[in-house]
Amino acid sequence: MRFELINKGSFDFILVISAGFAQSKEVFTSLVDNKIALAVAYDWRLQESFTNEFLANYEKIGLLAWSLGVKMAGLPLSGFEHKLSYAIAYNGTIEGIYKGRGINPRAYDLTLKNFSEQTFFRFLEKMCASKEDFERYLKLRGPFFSLESYKEELMFLKYSKAYPLNYDEAVIGLADSIFPPLCQQESWENCGKTPVLDKIPHSFHYDPTALSTICAKILSKTIGKN
Repeated sequence: MRFELINKGSFDFILVISAGFAQSKEVFTSLVDNKIALAVAYDWRLQESFTNEFLANYEKIGLLAWSLGVKMAGLPLSGFEHKLSYAIAYNGTIEGIYKGRGINPRAYDLTLKNFSEQTFFRFLEKMCASKEDFERYLKLRGPFFSLESYKEELMFLKYSKAYPLNYDEAVIGLADSIFPPLCQQESWENCGKTPVLDKIPHSFHYDPTALSTICAKILSKTIGKN
């Protein structure tokens, strides 16, 4: 896993983004005010090699977890969970890959078995609402790693245990074609939470208005929470 401090910020709180499969830090960092302390967790391979000691410099942590990053978000925050002030999960579940409460394991295994450059880019396009949004996403994100590295990441995410957190809010995109909305709802209701329903597709962070609005909400809740 890569867990990188992007901005040190000017305040005593930090926004942590726990990204999904095959993401880059650039797609998030280009849309967030550099006055805000920001760290991004992504590329979930080699989970033992990361450091999160910089979190000690902040009093409060706000969390945006997305996709399979919902399952994994407790890992980058390990040892600092007590500083978590507000956490939102978008289009993911704490189970991650789980029949009826996440991505169907059979579909996931088929993706692994047939993984290729063509299926990889088809997946990325499927995350977005339209071809135009997909093109915008590609312009925002940073360089790609090797195809083999993404296959390794898929394997890590399949076999990794979950690192659950207590999410304050869960949002389900009704147009999500990666995590079936009904499975997300079943997962969150099983946790005793009533999720918020939205019309968004699986991926939303290529939209600067959407991402900045979400981040502002998390930070507002983080700052205001004792």
